[in-house]
Amino acid sequence: MNTGGYFLDQLRLERRAERDERSRLYVAPKRVLWESVGENCLVKNSATLLKNKSGQISLHADTLCTLCNRGANAAILIDFGQELHGGI
Repeated sequence: MNTGGYFLDQLRLERRAERDERSRLYVAPKRVLWESVGENCLVKNSATLLKNKSGQISLHADTLCTLCNRGANAAILIDFGQELHGGI
């Protein structure tokens, strides 16, 4: 396995990149404003998104928020309680 090309790419990226001193933090959602309703779409357990937890992904069936698309798109609109912005 030749990884030399990867490290050269990383080195080139580091030379072009500039450090961003802004901090990153987890903002927990405050409330679910809206969720899709219909026979062909289903939102299950959206309230679990509002629980105070670490943010780590979990696969426990009782704590999952599930969006089921059965011909229509299931969706949720979440309010974080403050305006969020950023860049790509």
